[in-house]
Amino acid sequence: TWTIPHATSALMPLARITNEANEAPLENIDVPILVFRSLKDKTVSPKATAAAIKRIGGTVEEILIDQSGHRHHHVLAGDAVSPRTNELVTNAIIEWVKRLK
Repeated sequence: TWTIPHATSALMPLARITNEANEAPLENIDVPILVFRSLKDKTVSPKATAAAIKRIGGTVEEILIDQSGHRHHHVLAGDAVSPRTNELVTNAIIEWVKRLK
């Protein structure tokens, strides 16, 4: 859990960036993409994420993580919030990179 409060002044820039991300030409991405996500994410809509992934023009490999330890299932790895999945994520990235060669 993060204990740092976020200023309300961050809301408008966040909304702008969100709109830009939603309008990004994902169809133009033509490189392999590795995506980690959770179907239980309470910060970002899993349906919206799935829709965005479908728009990607290149090859996409998805890894679903639903037991990261983060209470909102949004931060999927990292010592601060979700250390239990660090090894899984690290190994998945290493194996994915090896397959790129």
